[in-house]
Amino acid sequence: MEKIVLSKEELENLTQLQNEQNEFVLRLGQIEYQIGTLEKFKRDLKQNIENFEDKQVKVGNELNKKYGEGTINLENGEFIKS
Repeated sequence: MEKIVLSKEELENLTQLQNEQNEFVLRLGQIEYQIGTLEKFKRDLKQNIENFEDKQVKVGNELNKKYGEGTINLENGEFIKS
C-alpha cells in the first residue's frame, strides 16, 4: 500500500473545513440549548397565565356573589349595579 503525503495547502484546507464543521456543531448545540430553555420558560409562563385566569374568575365570582352584576371603577373603588 502506497502512502501519499498531502501538501501543506491541502492539509490546511482540510483542517479549516474541520474547524468550521466543529464551529457549526458547537453553535447548533448552543441554539438547541437556548431553545430548550425558552420552551421551559414558555411552559412556565403558560402555567402562570392559567393560574392567573383561575384567580381572576374566582375573584370575579366572589364579587358577583357579594355585590351582584355590575361594574367597578378601579380608580375610586365604586361599584355600579347593572
